Amino acid sequence: KSSENDLVKKKPSIFTLTAKLASASDLINSISVESRNESHETLFSHVVHIICKSLLRLVEKDPVETSLLSAEEVEALMAELSLNTRQFTLVVDCCSYIMEQAAYLNCNPKSVYEDLILAGFSENHAQVLGQAWADLAPRYVAALKMRHKSIGYSSLQSSSYRVHIIMGQSGLLRVQEPAAIFELTLDS
Repeated sequence: KSSENDLVKKKPSIFTLTAKLASASDLINSISVESRNESHETLFSHVVHIICKSLLRLVEKDPVETSLLSAEEVEALMAELSLNTRQFTLVVDCCSYIMEQAAYLNCNPKSVYEDLILAGFSENHAQVLGQAWADLAPRYVAALKMRHKSIGYSSLQSSSYRVHIIMGQSGLLRVQEPAAIFELTLDS
C-alpha cells in the first residue's frame, strides 16, 4: 500500500506547468544529446549555449536590439536541429523562459535541474539546461541588476501609520469618517 505522500505528484516550484512547456519539453527531449564532434559537445548543448549567449547579449545591451538571433543563425540552427520555424521558436522560447525564471527567482543550478525533471525533461536535457544556467547565471543576474536596479522580490523594510478619527463635534450634524495614512518602505 502506498501512502498519501506517494499519491501526491510533486510539482516544480520554479516553472509553471503549461501546455506550451509540456510540448516544449517533448520536443526538446527528442533532440539528440549524443556527442557531435571531438570536443564531446552535444548538438543540444551547442544550441542551448548559443541561445543563452544571445540572451545575455540582449540583456547586457540597450533594449534597442530586439532580435535574439540573426536570420542566418536561425536558419543554421534550424537546419542542424531539423526543426521547422514553429518548433524552433518553441525551443528558443522555452530556453528563454527557463533562464528568465531562474534569474527572477535567483535559483541555483541544482534547483533548475531538479525542477526541469519534474516538468518533464529528460535527465540529460535537464543537465544541459542546468549547466547552461550555471555558466550564465552570474553574468545574467548582474546584467539584469544593472539594467533594472533590482531583481526578485522586494521585502518590507519598515512601515508606519497614522489614523485620524473624529468621533463627533457639537457643531457637526454627522460624524466624520476615519482616515488612515500608511507609509511602507521597500528595499530595492
